[in-house]
Amino acid sequence: MVAERVTAEAVNDDKLPAQSRLLFARLQGLVSMLRRKLPPFVEVGQQVMQALAGGRLEDARRLSLGFRAYEEAFGPDTAGVRRAVIELTDAATGSVYRRQAAIEYMGFVLFALASLLGLGIGIAIATAVIRTLRRLVEAARAVEAGELSTLVPVSSSDEIGQLATSFNAMVVELRAKERIKDTFGKFIDPRIVAGLIGSGSEEVDHADRRVVTVFFSDIMGFTAISEQLTAAVMVNLLNHYFDTVTRCIRADNGIVDEYIGDAVMAFWSPPFSLGDSHAATCLAALAQQEAIKILQADLPNIIGLRRNAPNLLVRMGIATGEVVRSAPLFPNPSRSSAIRSTSPPGSKASTRCTERA
Repeated sequence: MVAERVTAEAVNDDKLPAQSRLLFARLQGLVSMLRRKLPPFVEVGQQVMQALAGGRLEDARRLSLGFRAYEEAFGPDTAGVRRAVIELTDAATGSVYRRQAAIEYMGFVLFALASLLGLGIGIAIATAVIRTLRRLVEAARAVEAGELSTLVPVSSSDEIGQLATSFNAMVVELRAKERIKDTFGKFIDPRIVAGLIGSGSEEVDHADRRVVTVFFSDIMGFTAISEQLTAAVMVNLLNHYFDTVTRCIRADNGIVDEYIGDAVMAFWSPPFSLGDSHAATCLAALAQQEAIKILQADLPNIIGLRRNAPNLLVRMGIATGEVVRSAPLFPNPSRSSAIRSTSPPGSKASTRCTERA
């Protein structure tokens, strides 16, 4: 029978819990007992039906008394089957509930682990972003303070990495401009270099007329002095001389335009020189005379001659006139034409100083 085969397979199934297998074994015994008693019960029923069909009521009544023996047998046995089935169902239901609870617990554990992992990754990413932003802020403050050797490490290719790359490019460009200022500042006034770097091409090409006070000076008899000195000593002397007079000119807001041999050419003009340019030029000339006296006293140490040190007599000329001025720097072609109308009086004044000396 199907029931016996199913219960036998369940009893022999090692995957089932021991309690379930015991219930199936009990159910198997009950089914086998019912199967043994069922044929005699059916035979009694058939005899009763035949007696009724033949009209033998007394025989049918007598034969029906045979059901009492099976009533006592089938009652407890079927009740046992029902109890076994109920216990088996309860056991299966409990197993399902336990598995469901285990699955729910496992899902909760996995959810908690995923949440912790996501939170940890989020914290790590946020920490990296904050660290990079702090580096950018610190680097920006350092650049603002003039420290141009600061670069921000680029550790990613996202928006933060692009921001760090742009910041580094800006620092490199600022370094280049600073090198230009330092290089040209040795030959051109730093204020002009700063204005040139910070202005556009339209401002550089723009020209206007301005009243400018021009200053010329040279060392009288410098050719004879240079013949007594070696090239290295002569260069050392000129460096000290130019440094001395340049500091005096810049102290009174003058702009050194160029050095021509031993001659110095400077000018006073807005926006670098405010107020009375005539007075500022004269004050610069007087300051140079005082500074040259100090330089003369230190001349033996500069040229290495303790005796027969040359005497530095500087001729100076000042002239004021209208010129064509290019902002913020005089280009070479414009400078010669702009100064031409003003330079002859200054040159003549310098010549008269020579004649008087």
